[in-house]
This record gives sequence, C-alpha cells and structure tokens, in this order.
Amino acid sequence: MKAAPAGYYLIIASIALSMTSCVTPRRLDRFSEVPAGSLLGSAPRVIVVERAFQHKASSFPAGRYVATVTDGTGVYYDAPEELIQNGPFGANTIKGGLYLSPASPRAIRAWTSYRGAPIKVIGDIQGLAYRFEK
Repeated sequence: MKAAPAGYYLIIASIALSMTSCVTPRRLDRFSEVPAGSLLGSAPRVIVVERAFQHKASSFPAGRYVATVTDGTGVYYDAPEELIQNGPFGANTIKGGLYLSPASPRAIRAWTSYRGAPIKVIGDIQGLAYRFEK
C-alpha cells in the first residue's frame, strides 16, 4: 500500500475545519435574558409556527416560540417543547428553537443544544409558515 502524500492530511484537516466553522457553538451563560418589553431592535416577542417541521436531523413542533435570551446580535426563541433529534442509534430529545437577527428579520434560523452543550445555530429554515406576535 502506498503512503499518502505529505499534504494529504493537511488538506483533509482543512476541509473538516471549514465544514465545522459554519456552525458556531454559543454558551447560554454568556447571554442576557430578554427583559419584558425591551427586545433587541424591533424583534418580536413571539414567533408562532403554524406547522411542525423537520430541519436537518431535528423535528420542531408547531406552536409559540418565545424570546428568552439575546447574545447582542440576535434573539433566541425557545420551542414550546423539546425537539426530537434522529440519530444513528434512535431518537433523542434536545433543547432548541429559533434564532432571529433584527439585521435580517426574514432569515429565521434554527438552534439546538444537547444536554447543556453550547448552542449551535444550524442554518436557515426555508418555507416556514409563521407569524410574529409582539
């Protein structure tokens, strides 16, 4: 068997790092609670999701997603109940919800956190049926 070229492992490591950099983990303890009546910019207090939806490996329930914390650049909304995440060994329940940045209020993203791990914003949600409530 031939040995891999010297730069082969460096290329593989670079690809792996670039793929993981798209998901930025955040710790909840670095956030501030969202005080009633004062949200970041013009962000709504509640996002009402009309139908349950699947995003990546997680199932998100329909219902009211309530603003709970902000990181200074956006607002995190808790799901009305835990999410179901499908994995290779079956399904688990995890904490999660929606993320909204006032800089781009129509780009709703999903976030998840498994057993107290840092929050991961896992990407834009397309075709979501929702409405805002103040």
